[in-house]
Amino acid sequence: MHPFSFTKAANTREALHAGRRGGRYIAGGTTLVDLMRETVERPETLVDISDLPLREVKVTERGGLRIGALVSMAEAAAHPKVRSLFPVVSEALELSASAQLRNMATIGGNIMQRTRCTYFRDVTADCNKREPGSGCAALHGFNRMHAIFPHADEVVIDWPHRYLERTTVDARTAVCVLTHDTKFDIPLLRLALTLPVGYIGAMGSRRTHDERLRLLTEAGVPEQQLARLHSPIGLDLGARTPEETAVSITAEIISCANRGTGLPLSQGTGPIHRPLVTHRAGGWMTKSVPTTAPAAGEAR
Repeated sequence: MHPFSFTKAANTREALHAGRRGGRYIAGGTTLVDLMRETVERPETLVDISDLPLREVKVTERGGLRIGALVSMAEAAAHPKVRSLFPVVSEALELSASAQLRNMATIGGNIMQRTRCTYFRDVTADCNKREPGSGCAALHGFNRMHAIFPHADEVVIDWPHRYLERTTVDARTAVCVLTHDTKFDIPLLRLALTLPVGYIGAMGSRRTHDERLRLLTEAGVPEQQLARLHSPIGLDLGARTPEETAVSITAEIISCANRGTGLPLSQGTGPIHRPLVTHRAGGWMTKSVPTTAPAAGEAR
């Protein structure tokens, strides 16, 4: 374990100030201390927040629950409001971990804990989450229960808009935003809509789309740029599974790239195959595509 300093926050403002200076919060400590022992985590300062007034469970105006960050798993599971309004949450908490951990671990700590990946916790293995840019040992290791992208050319850990800022793009580039989080979506889309990319799409419901347009408009994005945004993303294929959704999105990207209609071919007229629009440095070019199949024995 590496040396560190320890401080105790007297109030929320003091805790936030310490966190902005790089301090790591500790309350139950059931995960952080283990990671420090293994030198996975090497904080210079630990900020004890266990005395802060964050232990209440309140019912919201809409019938939900607001659970304080320092409420333990055991306390949340046993709370009358949790049991009556959200019994499945109470049951799930009671079935989690051991009794000792449930008594120590806080709800806030559970949300903030790091990935459980074995390779993240092994300092001899490459891990982008532990050391950005080092790689991912799970790609070629044991990964049956891992959420990885084995066919991705690159996996980057960064804010999306910052990554896009330093990435070379052109008319062949498709930007697909799948975060469901405005703190990622809005900065990324504001930037993407100013770039010469071929496709920009964002996932979400129609209600999410309306809210996204409102936020982008408030951020000063003009209507001409907003018209480039494909949202909700994808063609209507009745997709349900992740694989079907991926096909829906890819279909729309292809349709936009080739200037297709997205309609069933049975509803159209004329040749099925049209001139193919491709991109090259300096502009667009058109490549002729045969509209009929070659006769038997004919070479092309």
